[in-house]
Amino acid sequence: MLGTSMGVTQRLVNRALSDTAREMASDLALRALGLRAVPSTRAFADENQQQAASGLDDTPWGAAALEENPSAVDHALHTLDARDATLRAGAWNVVAMAASPDDPWLAGEKLALDDEPLVRFVQYKALARHGGEAALAQLKSAADREGDGILVELARDSLASGGIGVTRSKR
Repeated sequence: MLGTSMGVTQRLVNRALSDTAREMASDLALRALGLRAVPSTRAFADENQQQAASGLDDTPWGAAALEENPSAVDHALHTLDARDATLRAGAWNVVAMAASPDDPWLAGEKLALDDEPLVRFVQYKALARHGGEAALAQLKSAADREGDGILVELARDSLASGGIGVTRSKR
């Protein structure tokens, strides 16, 4: 799913985990402790390091995702670039990070799944983070049709736990 060689797969896993670590820190600090912050931008020594280590939070949509701001969702979804899967995944990450079980689902009534596994991964993350009944029903439907074993496992784990939604603190 993620790559054709061990090196490519490892690089993509490293990127995903760097995003996950930042998002978990955001959830813990901002939500659990009720703190406020503004998104940070990572600095890279050079372009090679950026290409090797950057994740979705380092795309042009990264700051909007880390703000966890529902008002950024509409703009992100209206600027999806059919030519660039990473930017589409970054835009969907805005949806995922803005998702909260006590808020309405912001990505439309019926989710159109992307052809690219990376983008579908983030779409599933968005549904799981929302954790609402309708979002989890869409996630179950997607899992039932998903052909990639890793994504099926991700979706089913999210369903088994009732989603991964964490209520956002009110701004």
